[in-house]
Amino acid sequence: MKKWLLIGWVVLAAGCGAAGERGSAEVEIEGRPVGEWVRDLREGDPTRQEEAQRVLARLGPDDRRAVPALSKAARDDNAAVRLAAVDALGRIGHPDARPALVKAMQDPDPAVSRLAVRAYARLERSLNLVTPPQQPAPAPAEQP
Repeated sequence: MKKWLLIGWVVLAAGCGAAGERGSAEVEIEGRPVGEWVRDLREGDPTRQEEAQRVLARLGPDDRRAVPALSKAARDDNAAVRLAAVDALGRIGHPDARPALVKAMQDPDPAVSRLAVRAYARLERSLNLVTPPQQPAPAPAEQP
């Protein structure tokens, strides 16, 4: 589980870097930008990966600036990264995470899709909204 969280935060950091270019400060944890922790998760030796996972797992409601990066990470090719991102999005609990969580409910990896359902429910509970995600209505069939 920690490995998944760390991977998600790494992806989050990469996305936060892009936001920083637009003038927003990148989320920092323990004096380092989230992106650096994410890189450690993906590329570091096992000790650095464990540390990055431990640090990134502490993201919570005050870290909503990480939502765009985590949303991007929830679409990563690596299922472990997607799982960590979905978990973090649920922990942060910001309404902007809804689209990424709804999309993740359809993830081909069952662990990711199950966690997305739980994360969405947690987000909605935190917002005191208990509404299921809306699926697009099928297009009406054309009649000849």
